[in-house]
Amino acid sequence: MYWLIRKITGLQQVKSTAVQDQKDLIGDRPINKHSKGESILMNPLLIYYVVQGVVKLSTFCDTGEEVLTALVTSGMLFSSSMTSLPIDQGTAITDAY
Repeated sequence: MYWLIRKITGLQQVKSTAVQDQKDLIGDRPINKHSKGESILMNPLLIYYVVQGVVKLSTFCDTGEEVLTALVTSGMLFSSSMTSLPIDQGTAITDAY
């Protein structure tokens, strides 16, 4: 199940679409492999593209509990700078590229 709860104003509404042609997006960029359970360093200056696998994005509340922000699958983009929600950590749920 994939879901996200947040308030979106009329000016912020943007349709999320999967990338149709991976070759144009990836080009000659390096592809990093993250093993299941491995943390993914979140650089706010980078936009990540999931070629294969599932990545969990999460943040931590004041009590130190982890809060799920999103699940990202193949063909989806993510970045800590693409949302107003804080994203503190990315974790590979499966082997991810």
